[in-house]
Amino acid sequence: MNQNNQGRFYGTFYGTITDRRIVIPKIFVKELKFYGDSKNIIITRGGEECLILFPESVFYKYCDILENGNSIDIAKLRVWEHFSTGSKKLEANGRVRIPQELLSSLSMDKDIKFIGQKDHITIWAKDKSDQIEQDLLAALANSTMKSSVRI
Repeated sequence: MNQNNQGRFYGTFYGTITDRRIVIPKIFVKELKFYGDSKNIIITRGGEECLILFPESVFYKYCDILENGNSIDIAKLRVWEHFSTGSKKLEANGRVRIPQELLSSLSMDKDIKFIGQKDHITIWAKDKSDQIEQDLLAALANSTMKSSVRI
């Protein structure tokens, strides 16, 4: 693990889609520089109605891991490859154009949420993300199991 958390994406940020373009939060653009060519990214469809933004090197690392995994891993890899934008360059101000087919398939139209996930970023329709968060909190509150971790 990176001791300084450099090159790690943490936090939740909000944005909008304008003319099929999104602006990556500045703090995330800054962290991209720790992955080599900070302008090369790959965006693909995630498993739960979100997009996943990867630094290019991280995307290929995951592809290598999935390629050597089980049948579920191989299926996930095929989905990523099918929906992938291919390598894209960020515009100078951190903007990137998202293909219409990715936006349409996920019902993303305006308000979005970026969530840092250590080495990649998930991008959600804000309403969908808010609903998932409510469902997760309700499931946790209704759980009869106790956590093995005490904080």
